[in-house]
Amino acid sequence: MNFPIKIKKLSTSDSQFFEQVKTIYLNSFPASERQEPSVFTDRFLSGESIFFVILSKENQVLAMCSLFDLHTHDFVLLDYLAVEESNRDKGLGAILFQAIKEWAFKNFKKIIIEVENPLYGEDRLDKERRISFYERQGAQLLTGVRYLLPPLDGKTIEEMNLMIVAKIKDEKFSNKIVFELIEQIYQRVYRRSKNDALLTEIKKGLTSEIIN
Repeated sequence: MNFPIKIKKLSTSDSQFFEQVKTIYLNSFPASERQEPSVFTDRFLSGESIFFVILSKENQVLAMCSLFDLHTHDFVLLDYLAVEESNRDKGLGAILFQAIKEWAFKNFKKIIIEVENPLYGEDRLDKERRISFYERQGAQLLTGVRYLLPPLDGKTIEEMNLMIVAKIKDEKFSNKIVFELIEQIYQRVYRRSKNDALLTEIKKGLTSEIIN
Protein backbone atom coordinates (compact mmCIF):
# COMPACT_ATOMS: atom_id res chain seq x y z
CA MET A 1 0.00 0.00 0.00
CA ASN A 2 1.32 3.45 -0.88
CA PHE A 3 -1.27 5.52 0.98
CA PRO A 4 -2.17 5.71 4.69
CA ILE A 5 -4.97 3.51 6.01
CA LYS A 6 -6.28 2.46 9.39
CA ILE A 7 -8.32 -0.50 10.58
CA LYS A 8 -11.27 0.18 12.85
CA LYS A 9 -13.69 -2.06 14.75
CA LEU A 10 -17.03 -0.29 14.50
CA SER A 11 -19.24 0.49 17.46
CA THR A 12 -23.00 0.95 17.17
CA SER A 13 -22.47 4.74 17.18
CA ASP A 14 -20.41 4.65 13.96
CA SER A 15 -23.44 5.10 11.70
CA GLN A 16 -21.55 7.35 9.25
CA PHE A 17 -19.17 4.49 8.47
CA PHE A 18 -21.91 1.89 8.45
CA GLU A 19 -23.77 3.63 5.62
CA GLN A 20 -20.63 3.23 3.50
CA VAL A 21 -20.32 -0.40 4.64
CA LYS A 22 -23.89 -1.08 3.54
CA THR A 23 -23.25 0.38 0.10
CA ILE A 24 -20.19 -1.88 -0.39
CA TYR A 25 -22.24 -4.85 0.86
CA LEU A 26 -25.12 -4.25 -1.55
CA ASN A 27 -22.74 -3.74 -4.48
CA SER A 28 -20.57 -6.79 -3.76
CA PHE A 29 -22.90 -9.75 -3.15
CA PRO A 30 -25.68 -11.33 -5.24
CA ALA A 31 -29.17 -11.51 -3.74
CA SER A 32 -28.81 -15.29 -3.28
CA GLU A 33 -25.95 -14.70 -0.78
CA ARG A 34 -27.18 -11.50 0.84
CA GLN A 35 -29.31 -10.88 3.90
CA GLU A 36 -32.08 -8.32 3.57
CA PRO A 37 -30.66 -4.79 4.14
CA SER A 38 -32.94 -4.41 7.18
CA VAL A 39 -31.45 -7.56 8.77
CA PHE A 40 -27.93 -6.37 8.00
CA THR A 41 -28.69 -2.98 9.60
CA ASP A 42 -30.42 -4.48 12.66
CA ARG A 43 -27.38 -6.63 13.35
CA PHE A 44 -25.17 -3.56 13.30
CA LEU A 45 -27.46 -1.50 15.54
CA SER A 46 -27.94 -4.33 18.04
CA GLY A 47 -24.25 -5.25 18.10
CA GLU A 48 -25.17 -8.81 17.11
CA SER A 49 -22.65 -8.65 14.25
CA ILE A 50 -19.07 -7.44 14.65
CA PHE A 51 -17.85 -5.06 11.95
CA PHE A 52 -14.30 -4.15 10.95
CA VAL A 53 -13.38 -1.65 8.25
CA ILE A 54 -10.33 -0.22 6.54
CA LEU A 55 -10.51 3.58 6.41
CA SER A 56 -8.60 5.97 4.20
CA LYS A 57 -7.03 9.16 5.53
CA GLU A 58 -10.26 10.91 4.48
CA ASN A 59 -12.39 8.40 6.43
CA GLN A 60 -13.65 6.65 3.32
CA VAL A 61 -14.45 2.97 3.92
CA LEU A 62 -12.18 1.03 1.55
CA ALA A 63 -13.03 -2.49 2.77
CA MET A 64 -15.45 -4.08 5.22
CA CYS A 65 -16.14 -7.34 6.96
CA SER A 66 -18.78 -8.58 9.35
CA LEU A 67 -18.43 -11.44 11.82
CA PHE A 68 -21.09 -13.38 13.69
CA ASP A 69 -20.15 -14.92 17.05
CA LEU A 70 -21.47 -18.47 17.14
CA HIS A 71 -20.54 -19.10 20.82
CA THR A 72 -20.17 -22.81 20.00
CA HIS A 73 -16.65 -24.25 20.23
CA ASP A 74 -15.29 -20.66 20.22
CA PHE A 75 -16.03 -19.94 16.56
CA VAL A 76 -16.98 -16.80 14.67
CA LEU A 77 -18.51 -16.89 11.18
CA LEU A 78 -16.91 -14.62 8.61
CA ASP A 79 -20.27 -13.43 7.35
CA TYR A 80 -19.12 -10.99 4.66
CA LEU A 81 -15.82 -9.53 3.46
CA ALA A 82 -15.64 -7.09 0.56
CA VAL A 83 -13.49 -4.31 -0.86
CA GLU A 84 -14.98 -1.16 -2.38
CA GLU A 85 -14.95 -1.63 -6.15
CA SER A 86 -12.49 1.12 -7.11
CA ASN A 87 -9.99 -0.08 -4.48
CA ARG A 88 -9.79 -3.76 -5.41
CA ASP A 89 -6.54 -5.53 -6.35
CA LYS A 90 -4.52 -3.44 -3.88
CA GLY A 91 -4.13 -6.08 -1.17
CA LEU A 92 -6.78 -4.55 1.11
CA GLY A 93 -8.74 -7.79 1.48
CA ALA A 94 -5.65 -9.61 2.77
CA ILE A 95 -4.79 -6.75 5.15
CA LEU A 96 -8.30 -6.76 6.61
CA PHE A 97 -8.42 -10.54 6.90
CA GLN A 98 -5.11 -10.65 8.74
CA ALA A 99 -6.44 -8.04 11.17
CA ILE A 100 -9.57 -10.02 11.98
CA LYS A 101 -7.51 -13.20 12.27
CA GLU A 102 -5.29 -11.50 14.86
CA TRP A 103 -8.42 -10.27 16.68
CA ALA A 104 -9.94 -13.77 16.63
CA PHE A 105 -6.81 -15.48 17.95
CA LYS A 106 -6.39 -12.82 20.64
CA ASN A 107 -9.96 -13.59 21.74
CA PHE A 108 -9.37 -17.37 21.55
CA LYS A 109 -11.64 -17.75 18.53
CA LYS A 110 -11.47 -19.76 15.33
CA ILE A 111 -13.02 -18.50 12.08
CA ILE A 112 -15.40 -20.46 9.86
CA ILE A 113 -15.93 -19.25 6.29
CA GLU A 114 -18.54 -20.07 3.64
CA VAL A 115 -17.12 -20.10 0.10
CA GLU A 116 -18.80 -21.00 -3.18
CA ASN A 117 -18.04 -24.49 -4.47
CA PRO A 118 -16.31 -24.13 -7.87
CA LEU A 119 -17.69 -27.48 -9.04
CA TYR A 120 -21.17 -25.96 -9.34
CA GLY A 121 -22.58 -23.09 -11.35
CA GLU A 122 -20.74 -20.48 -13.37
CA ASP A 123 -17.62 -18.35 -12.70
CA ARG A 124 -15.51 -21.36 -11.69
CA LEU A 125 -12.23 -19.43 -11.89
CA ASP A 126 -13.54 -16.66 -9.61
CA LYS A 127 -14.67 -19.25 -7.07
CA GLU A 128 -11.29 -21.00 -7.19
CA ARG A 129 -9.55 -17.65 -6.68
CA ARG A 130 -11.61 -16.97 -3.53
CA ILE A 131 -10.65 -20.35 -2.09
CA SER A 132 -7.00 -19.70 -2.96
CA PHE A 133 -7.19 -16.28 -1.31
CA TYR A 134 -8.36 -17.77 1.99
CA GLU A 135 -5.81 -20.58 1.78
CA ARG A 136 -3.06 -17.96 1.47
CA GLN A 137 -4.42 -16.36 4.65
CA GLY A 138 -4.08 -19.68 6.50
CA ALA A 139 -7.55 -21.21 6.04
CA GLN A 140 -8.03 -24.93 5.53
CA LEU A 141 -10.77 -26.37 3.33
CA LEU A 142 -13.01 -28.85 5.14
CA THR A 143 -13.33 -32.03 3.09
CA GLY A 144 -16.16 -34.49 3.65
CA VAL A 145 -18.83 -31.78 4.04
CA ARG A 146 -21.47 -30.88 1.49
CA TYR A 147 -22.61 -27.46 2.67
CA LEU A 148 -25.75 -25.83 1.28
CA LEU A 149 -26.41 -22.12 1.68
CA PRO A 150 -30.14 -21.61 2.25
CA PRO A 151 -31.91 -19.49 -0.40
CA LEU A 152 -31.58 -15.95 0.94
CA ASP A 153 -33.42 -14.65 -2.12
CA GLY A 154 -36.15 -17.23 -1.57
CA LYS A 155 -35.16 -19.08 -4.75
CA THR A 156 -31.54 -20.21 -5.06
CA ILE A 157 -29.80 -22.86 -2.93
CA GLU A 158 -26.03 -22.36 -3.29
CA GLU A 159 -23.55 -25.25 -3.19
CA MET A 160 -20.76 -24.13 -0.86
CA ASN A 161 -17.58 -25.24 0.86
CA LEU A 162 -16.57 -24.52 4.43
CA MET A 163 -13.11 -23.32 5.45
CA ILE A 164 -11.66 -22.88 8.92
CA VAL A 165 -8.88 -20.67 10.27
CA ALA A 166 -7.45 -21.99 13.53
CA LYS A 167 -4.31 -21.19 15.50
CA ILE A 168 -3.34 -24.87 15.41
CA LYS A 169 -2.34 -25.64 11.83
CA ASP A 170 -4.22 -28.53 10.17
CA GLU A 171 -6.47 -28.96 13.20
CA LYS A 172 -9.07 -31.70 12.68
CA PHE A 173 -12.73 -31.53 13.71
CA SER A 174 -15.29 -34.23 14.43
CA ASN A 175 -18.42 -34.28 12.29
CA LYS A 176 -20.36 -33.62 15.52
CA ILE A 177 -18.57 -30.29 16.01
CA VAL A 178 -18.93 -29.36 12.34
CA PHE A 179 -22.67 -30.10 12.34
CA GLU A 180 -23.21 -28.15 15.58
CA LEU A 181 -21.55 -25.15 13.93
CA ILE A 182 -23.72 -25.53 10.82
CA GLU A 183 -26.83 -25.79 13.02
CA GLN A 184 -25.92 -22.52 14.73
CA ILE A 185 -25.30 -20.80 11.40
CA TYR A 186 -28.66 -21.99 10.08
CA GLN A 187 -30.65 -21.11 13.20
CA ARG A 188 -28.99 -17.90 14.37
CA VAL A 189 -27.62 -16.36 11.16
CA TYR A 190 -30.24 -17.52 8.65
CA ARG A 191 -33.16 -18.00 11.08
CA ARG A 192 -33.99 -21.47 9.85
CA SER A 193 -35.72 -24.22 11.85
CA LYS A 194 -33.77 -26.93 13.65
CA ASN A 195 -35.78 -29.38 11.51
CA ASP A 196 -34.89 -27.62 8.25
CA ALA A 197 -34.79 -30.04 5.30
CA LEU A 198 -31.44 -28.67 4.10
CA LEU A 199 -29.92 -29.25 7.54
CA THR A 200 -31.13 -32.85 7.43
CA GLU A 201 -29.55 -33.28 3.98
CA ILE A 202 -26.23 -31.83 5.22
CA LYS A 203 -26.23 -34.14 8.24
CA LYS A 204 -26.83 -37.21 6.07
CA GLY A 205 -23.80 -36.26 3.99
CA LEU A 206 -21.42 -36.22 6.96
CA THR A 207 -20.13 -39.74 6.52
CA SER A 208 -16.64 -39.30 8.03
CA GLU A 209 -16.15 -39.15 11.80
CA ILE A 210 -13.25 -36.73 11.40
CA ILE A 211 -13.46 -33.75 9.06
CA ASN A 212 -10.16 -32.41 7.73
